[in-house]
Amino acid sequence: MEPGHTTYLAHGEHQHSRPMKALSFICLIVPMLLASIPAAGQGLEHRQADSLLAVWRDANRVDTARFDALNLLLQRTYHTITPDSIVRAGEQLFYFASKQGLKSRMSIAKAATGNGYYLQGDLVRAKEYYAAALALNDQSRSALNGLSAVCMANGDMAQAIAFQSEALAIAETRRDTATMLALLNNIGSNHGFQGDHATALIYMERALALAVKSGDTLSIADALMNIGNANAQLGNAAKTMDAYERSMRIAERMGNRRQMAQLLQHMAVERNSRKEYEPALELGTHALGLVEEMSDSAQMAMVCMILGATHLGLGQPALAAQHGERALHIAQSIGYLDAISQAAGVLYEARRRRAMLPEHWPCMN
Repeated sequence: MEPGHTTYLAHGEHQHSRPMKALSFICLIVPMLLASIPAAGQGLEHRQADSLLAVWRDANRVDTARFDALNLLLQRTYHTITPDSIVRAGEQLFYFASKQGLKSRMSIAKAATGNGYYLQGDLVRAKEYYAAALALNDQSRSALNGLSAVCMANGDMAQAIAFQSEALAIAETRRDTATMLALLNNIGSNHGFQGDHATALIYMERALALAVKSGDTLSIADALMNIGNANAQLGNAAKTMDAYERSMRIAERMGNRRQMAQLLQHMAVERNSRKEYEPALELGTHALGLVEEMSDSAQMAMVCMILGATHLGLGQPALAAQHGERALHIAQSIGYLDAISQAAGVLYEARRRRAMLPEHWPCMN
């Protein structure tokens, strides 16, 4: 497999999805969420966020409407805020819902907090919150989907599929489009992680069709990226780049730098696989600039490793070694095992070419 191989986007992002003291805190958090919407998105998305904030602040509105407005605002700003902010907002949503006796919303809030912990990499606490959400509402699609994501992260694919299938059946019965989109992406990702990329593609294309029908821009971008990943694994080069480029146009329009960086990374890997090293270098360099701005260590390690592989392709082992060393250092500092393995391979190959070391890296024999 090429260094920096494409991976699927798992754990669908649209389900990610408080009395006087709580109100004072939540009113601090919501403007922060609103301010975090990128300048490039300050058209329709910004006006919608303004409207949701107005509903939350209107004490004359019924409690369920206020909760739903704030929860929707959290989902709309999901791509642009930190996992820690999601945890805090979820906890405050739960406090508000519990004080008002909104049991079904308490489940939603628990699942939202679980999403924040999941994104922090704290799978133990994420599972705890998803289980609590499911205990409050045994029909919670968000909780079931969250539990499936934890299972996938722990390598328990069979249990992940069981949770996903149960959640999808509930979502289809209730015509819950947002959750259906998340689950179709996740079930496709699950098949992709198991090497069944043809089946993965079927689910991703279903997700894209539903996203287009519902006008869900974020889901369209996610589905296109996953369709690109599946086609890359199947060797469909033209379809791969078309899907990535379409997803990139959406990400750029929304100012979603994290997704832009992911797409640039995938496109660089695809160019490397075709030995188109100059375009790969341009894409990788752009991606590196974005992840450095965001201080995203995990992506930084992968992008540096991809750049190392690109410089190897260009016959520049010294530059390849520099990127490989940086990738390895970052990956080791955060315990990113996959990146450690791939970066070590790039670094060894770079050093081999410079010093005529044995052809095969001993750890890979």
